[in-house]
Amino acid sequence: MVLNERQKTVDKNILLRHKKLLKLLLDEEETRYDVITRLNSEVDSPFYEKIIIAGEKRTYGLKAVQIDGTLSLSKALDRLINSKGQMDEKSYKIFKNYFIAWKTNFPNAWFKSNNTLTKMAGFRFMAYLFPFVHDILKPAKNFKVEEFSKIISKIKSDDFNDEFDIKKAGKFQNFQEQRGIIKYATQLGKELTELYQDKDDDILV
Repeated sequence: MVLNERQKTVDKNILLRHKKLLKLLLDEEETRYDVITRLNSEVDSPFYEKIIIAGEKRTYGLKAVQIDGTLSLSKALDRLINSKGQMDEKSYKIFKNYFIAWKTNFPNAWFKSNNTLTKMAGFRFMAYLFPFVHDILKPAKNFKVEEFSKIISKIKSDDFNDEFDIKKAGKFQNFQEQRGIIKYATQLGKELTELYQDKDDDILV
């Protein structure tokens, strides 16, 4: 009777959690879910208690299902997940260090009212940029917060300000739709790759 007469769409966020509880997620899906829940539950995480796992209320919170979709499409975790679709502790820490570096560089912008960086647009930007930053640091195999921070600090000084104010930075149009964010993050990632490649070449010479 309830199913037939009172049909109601289940929130996708809650559905994702139920799929996890019922063990219906594939290996990589489960790995992404574990990463998301850990980022939400660990005190030293920049996203501590800011991710909406089910239907709970979070001030300026991000929905787990949206983060999951972004991580999947951006392939942000591809370099950290093994052939079995799993991620070890070291790889998880690399990913968390990346976001800690963002929070360190933009403390005035982290989960503040009307700020783009910690909305889904900002998370999408950071996620699509991660593979490029990861590959820049990979040769030295140094993924400490300080090393991530050096690159993000350059992004901050060259393209933004302390508040990550996209209007003042002239980047408003880049963050208005998903396609624009992806295009901008990819372009910036390529520019950073070329820049740091040139630095390495100079050292070799």
